Amino acid sequence: MTNIASESLVFYGDLPCYEEPLRTLFERIAVGEELDPEQEISLIFCNEAMIRQLNRDFRDKDSVTDVLSFPFNDDDFLGEIYICVERMREQADEYNFTYEEETCRLMTHGIFHLLGYDHLTDDEREEMESAERLYFSVDIDTPKG
Repeated sequence: MTNIASESLVFYGDLPCYEEPLRTLFERIAVGEELDPEQEISLIFCNEAMIRQLNRDFRDKDSVTDVLSFPFNDDDFLGEIYICVERMREQADEYNFTYEEETCRLMTHGIFHLLGYDHLTDDEREEMESAERLYFSVDIDTPKG
């Protein structure tokens, strides 16, 4: 079997956590969702200024967010996922998660957006969260500790 994670997941920016948990999770999602091993996904770690600008330019929302996904659906490029490192750290601290857990949660969420899932309605949110939980779950309603 081809190692999908090492060929298809490309990191940009300073990783806020260890790479291995992200690659392991990505491998599970890639196999389970039958991602095309020829399609690359870029995982980009950025600051608040960059994600706010992207949110303003592409979603017409002048605010900082934790994760944005931009599907390309090209033969060799599925899309980009931007994770705001400051927001990730704030959320990890707020819910008493490790940086790895929160980064994995955000990456999972971003991947499912690339796969066409959304959460504009309650039904869509339930479907997306259910799909995400097949691969990764942290309970943000019941923080550890």
